[in-house]
Amino acid sequence: MALLVAGSSLRVGLMPLVLGVKTTPLHAAENSNFITQKIESHSYMIPRDLVETIYKPNYSGVPNPNPNWPHEPVVRLALQWPEFIAPEIGNPQEKARRKINVTLLSGTVMTVAKTIERLNEFNYSPEIIGAPYGLRELRSSQSKEFREYIASPEEGSEYLIHCDQPEVETLPMLYYSCDYYFEYLDLKINVNFHSPFLSEWRKIHQKTLSLLNRMRKD
Repeated sequence: MALLVAGSSLRVGLMPLVLGVKTTPLHAAENSNFITQKIESHSYMIPRDLVETIYKPNYSGVPNPNPNWPHEPVVRLALQWPEFIAPEIGNPQEKARRKINVTLLSGTVMTVAKTIERLNEFNYSPEIIGAPYGLRELRSSQSKEFREYIASPEEGSEYLIHCDQPEVETLPMLYYSCDYYFEYLDLKINVNFHSPFLSEWRKIHQKTLSLLNRMRKD
């Protein structure tokens, strides 16, 4: 039986893009190696070779657009694990496996405690069990088609890592898509990576924070 790769979830709340709403390219201040982009109250000097997309959804002509859709610029970066540089591997399969997307967008993130509270409110019977790599797994009656892990970094708030891996696998996969959200200043950050690197969640988070700190101008 052939081994497949589970599709990337990248749950960054950009539903207008999926629905076909036009997006307007942003004319960010630029020089040869960097793009300077303001998002919310801070500006970021972003290495040009890391930029996958910069866009701002255009909701003109969309009746009753969802108020949760982002209106600030959205910046998606593409990086290569573990170097955290622009992808440069020639082999397409290995390049895809080691690719990490870091997306900067406006919004807030629901805390782990609030997530568990909501699961209890809807009688989804949440429970926390042990998991590898210093993680804890959050299970509930609705988590049959995915796995969620509570990550507790040395600094900052806990966050949930969501992996598109069902509890019972009927079709073997090479790897699954994993992603998580956390708050950075007044931004919501989404980090998307593949399950072979779940064991490196601490380093992924540390390198993401380091990158954000280096890019911030003010």
